[in-house]
Amino acid sequence: MVSNEEKFERENTARSLRWERFDAEFNGISSDNICTRSVKFVIRLWKNWTDRASRCPQCIVLYFLILMLAGTGGAIFCLIEYDEEQRKIDKYHEIHNELIKTFNKTNLALIYSYDKFDPIVKEFANLGKNRWEFHYSAFFAATTFTTNGFGIQYPATTYGKLFCFLYGFPAIVGYFGIARQIGLLAIIGIEAAWCRIISREKYLRCRGRLLALTLGVVYFILAILLKAQATDVGFGQGMYTLADAIYFLFTTTFTIGFGDVMMSGNSGFGLVLTGLLALWLATTSGIMLCFLTKMNKQEEETKTLTTCEESKVVSNE
Repeated sequence: MVSNEEKFERENTARSLRWERFDAEFNGISSDNICTRSVKFVIRLWKNWTDRASRCPQCIVLYFLILMLAGTGGAIFCLIEYDEEQRKIDKYHEIHNELIKTFNKTNLALIYSYDKFDPIVKEFANLGKNRWEFHYSAFFAATTFTTNGFGIQYPATTYGKLFCFLYGFPAIVGYFGIARQIGLLAIIGIEAAWCRIISREKYLRCRGRLLALTLGVVYFILAILLKAQATDVGFGQGMYTLADAIYFLFTTTFTIGFGDVMMSGNSGFGLVLTGLLALWLATTSGIMLCFLTKMNKQEEETKTLTTCEESKVVSNE
């Protein structure tokens, strides 16, 4: 039975061959402008690094790239949406103050205008915050490329909606490409950890169960941390029991993202926990992609074997 280490080495060899073919094709391009040279340089730099770096530095850099992806999108969404959100907040305060002044009078127009406001806008306005501040915008960018889409934030401006088109698809493709590599490294890391406790032969016999056990333990630890941090401040809502935390983590991990139960990430530890959740999503998404790829390869191999056997039968006849 082939170990994950051997699979990793084979994948690296196959990747090197793909890079060589790509280089040959790319070098055949006659254009020699600055964009082409820049792309060549970045591609070769990435190839050399992935060939030489060990698993741990690769994981750190890949996780950092995901954070950069969220940060870049968050910065642009913040620039686009912040002022429009602030205008809503100022309007809310204006109506709210006017209602207080005319408390003893009936002013249906003001009451109607007040009731029209998004409850989240009201809550953030009362907290003196804007839900398109940088860290909230980065959170929105992350929910975009992980395809969670909780619905508690959404662009209100035309430019914001346009940027969703420009940012969304490339970010999703980039995220799942990075996540797949993280998943492969995570599987190998889990194998290495278990092989310090039990023999490799025993691990390979129980690989699926041990991998599920490891992810299950991390899942419940993360759920406990989410429950310990839970508040109804900001985006946080509905997480009152450990069952709520487990439910939220399930819908988030599988990118269902109902938005009915939400974690809170307002405090310092909450921001750290948000980062841990991002790492969890990247790792689990990558592991699922690795298994889907493996199943697809097995199906192709089965089809190839079936075709060969049918060809042999026909030739014998």
